[in-house]
Amino acid sequence: MIPVIMPVWSNDEETMRLTENAVNSIKNEHTAFFIVDNGSTLGGGKMREMADVYIRLQHNLGYAKAVNLGLKACFGVNAVVVANNDIRVSPNWLKVAEEILKDKEIGSVHFRMLPYDSEFVTGDETWKEGKERGC
Repeated sequence: MIPVIMPVWSNDEETMRLTENAVNSIKNEHTAFFIVDNGSTLGGGKMREMADVYIRLQHNLGYAKAVNLGLKACFGVNAVVVANNDIRVSPNWLKVAEEILKDKEIGSVHFRMLPYDSEFVTGDETWKEGKERGC
């Protein structure tokens, strides 16, 4: 199981929609989802439902602190994914990352970010929606 750490600070419906889209694109049978709720004012229940592990912070401590708390929660694993809550990834993202990481000279893999207004094409699907980032 690969832990996916996603820090989220939500104060509106758009952020929750982006977060749900991101989780749905990343989550699969090989991942365990760690959502670090960075003191959100909206959507805590929904995030709790989406997460395998839900960490609730009382106040927004910032992105780095949220990531570090997520890393602490999954200490001891060989690989970890850190993902923003405004992305979508292609369905084969994990297979591609695992293939790249077979090269022992490589220590990290990063999503290729596309501009907000660019279409994201994977297979025969096109994803483009508002402020969502295709990766």
